[in-house]
Amino acid sequence: MYKEMESQPQDLDEAGLAASIADIMQEERRRTPAAAIKRPEFPDLRSDEEPDPEQSAPSLVGTFRQKLAELAGAA
Repeated sequence: MYKEMESQPQDLDEAGLAASIADIMQEERRRTPAAAIKRPEFPDLRSDEEPDPEQSAPSLVGTFRQKLAELAGAA
């Protein structure tokens, strides 16, 4: 009638999950630059070049997926 799971369910390591989420949030806080103060006497200068995606830091979603894979034992 139904197909059984191929592997037994595992207990959730809540302490490991909480520590991983804390690590991710700490990384994100370090990567997020402080907001620039806008002053009307200075012009708003912008770069004409697009940032290189290969050189940019990994996104929060990518980091979270990596940590989740590590906790699940896939990585």
